[in-house]
Amino acid sequence: MLIIKNANVILENEIKRLDILINGEKIESTCESINYESAEVFDAEGCFVSAGFIDLHVHGGGGYSFMGNESEHLEGPFLSEKMCGAQSKDLLAVPSQTDYKEFLEKYKSLIKMMGVAPELDGATELGSSLKAMGIVASIAHSAGDYGTAVKALENGFSDITHIYNACTSCYKKDGLRCAGTVEAGLVNDGFTVQAIADLKHLPVGVLKLIYKAKGADRMYLISDGLEFSAMKIENGAVVTQKNGVKAVFKDGAMFTADKSALAGGAGSGIELVKNMHKAVGVSLTDAVKMMTLTPAKVIGVDSHKGKISAGYDADIVVFDSEFNIKSVFALGKRI
Repeated sequence: MLIIKNANVILENEIKRLDILINGEKIESTCESINYESAEVFDAEGCFVSAGFIDLHVHGGGGYSFMGNESEHLEGPFLSEKMCGAQSKDLLAVPSQTDYKEFLEKYKSLIKMMGVAPELDGATELGSSLKAMGIVASIAHSAGDYGTAVKALENGFSDITHIYNACTSCYKKDGLRCAGTVEAGLVNDGFTVQAIADLKHLPVGVLKLIYKAKGADRMYLISDGLEFSAMKIENGAVVTQKNGVKAVFKDGAMFTADKSALAGGAGSGIELVKNMHKAVGVSLTDAVKMMTLTPAKVIGVDSHKGKISAGYDADIVVFDSEFNIKSVFALGKRI
């Protein structure tokens, strides 16, 4: 047994001073005062306590990567060559020309989300197949327009991968303005949207707009972190990703080798929460929800992850008022 005492617990819609009783891997109970004679005690006085952060879009960290080849990377391979960003063009494919059904059937219990450009031939059929298997189909690295995104929504897609990044947004064609994937994501309630809230990929004003349009229940935070996240790296350092694509670390983010475009994130979960609360002005409960309960709901694990409540997994983050991590518990074990 473990008791986390004197905690300012961030709940779904409020912050309360509570004790948390952990039994093995689960939260057994929460109340204003818990005393259990044989339990270990962790004093969280002066700190905030939240459910464990859930980053649904990350490519690695601490020097490790899982985007080296087609067997490791499910942000694709069905992406637009025009919007592939730091993805390797050599690994791109078209759904109608790929036998993906055996792969999906074999690993459907493990795969939670797949990024696909819906304008590709066969992508709508793939979206419907993913939905039928309980896999989230996310519009990713797409050059499609508003109509393409709406059609995708009607054919199994329900999420937008890092909105505003590697997708179309209000553009001109033949002198007229056209709506893109971004606008479809913002106005259609059927879409949840990912936001890289490192203040590099998206400025404060845009984050305010996304939040106003979607709210904390339809917007969630991602790091888009590469293998060079969560580690010390010098500004200006040039690195080669496991997929062979070079990137440059600059001012807290990863850029393509020529520094013309962003290539991935380097921010941590606590930094994303801090940015949404401090810079964007979102309540702390909503900022945390976008890093916990909302992503848990997106992939259907919110029955046991994403909030601090009896019966939930004891995944817990303890941080101070300056957003410094003080301790992390994973399934009840301090790590």
